[in-house]
Amino acid sequence: MSDELAQLEVLAIAAPSASGALPALQERLRPLVERLDLISPRSVEALQEAVARSAGTYGALCVLGGDGTINRVVNAMDLPRQKLIILPTGRGNDFARMLRLPLKLKPALARLPHLSFREVDVGMAGSIRFVNSAGLGLDAEVLRLMERSRGLCRRNYLFAFILTLARLRPLKLSCDLFPRASSGRCWWVVAMNGRWIGGGIPIAPQASLQDGKLDALAVTAGGRWTMMLKLLPVLRQQHLQSPEVEFAQRSSFEVGELEAPFALEVDGELYSCQQSRLSFHSLPAALTILC
Repeated sequence: MSDELAQLEVLAIAAPSASGALPALQERLRPLVERLDLISPRSVEALQEAVARSAGTYGALCVLGGDGTINRVVNAMDLPRQKLIILPTGRGNDFARMLRLPLKLKPALARLPHLSFREVDVGMAGSIRFVNSAGLGLDAEVLRLMERSRGLCRRNYLFAFILTLARLRPLKLSCDLFPRASSGRCWWVVAMNGRWIGGGIPIAPQASLQDGKLDALAVTAGGRWTMMLKLLPVLRQQHLQSPEVEFAQRSSFEVGELEAPFALEVDGELYSCQQSRLSFHSLPAALTILC
C-alpha cells in the first residue's frame, strides 16, 4: 500500500444498482485510507451536486459503478485536486478494461492495496468530459434504443448495435478531419480515448490513455447494408483496413453543420446537444487514477 493512499480522505459513491456493495467496500478500503465516507445518490443531479461539494474535503473519489457513473463523476470532480478510484460494477466496464482492472468487485477490492496512482488523458466533447468514448450517429442511436427497450435489447450492446444498424439514418455534417464524412452519407463519428465500447467491442485497438491523442473514426459507407458489412470486421479488429472507415489519431478535431438538437453518446451516457458545431480534444494527463 502506498503512503499516498494511506493519507487520503475518500468519498465513495455508489450507483443505485451498486449500493449493496458499500459494506464490502467499507470493510476493505477503510483500513487503507485516512477517512472514508459512503454515499449512494438516487439521481444524476444529486450525484453531481455531491461530487461538486466534495472538492474541498476529499482528496479522492471512489466510484462503484459502470462507465456511465464514472462519466458523471469525472464531469463534476475537480480534476487538478482530486484523484479517482474505480470499482467496476456495471455492464460494460470498458474504461476499467482499458486500465486492466478486475471487472468483478471482489477481485477489484482485493487488488486495492497493490495499485498505484498514475495520470491518464481525458477527452472533451465540447464542454463534456469523457474517459472512454464520445460519438454521434450510430453509437448514440444504439444507446437511445437500449434506454427505451426491455429484455435482450436493453442488456446486450451487440444485439442493440445490430438492430440499430438496420434502421439508422445517415448524418449530415462537415468534419475537418474526415472530408468524406461531409458527403451526407456519414453514419458514425466517434472519438475514442479508450479502445472498447459496449463491453469489449474493439473500436480503437491502437488507443492509449497516455499519448495526448484521441483515436477518431468516421464510417462513410454508401448505403446501410454496405455500412453493416464494413463494420462486421470490428469484432476481429480489422475494420480500420476498410476504405469506408476513416481513421486518424489527433489531439483535436471538429465536426460542424450539425442539425441540432442531436444525441451524443459519452461513456455510455446520452447527452442532448443544441449547438451546430462540436469540437473534440484531448486533455493530456488530466486525471489521476488508481490502477
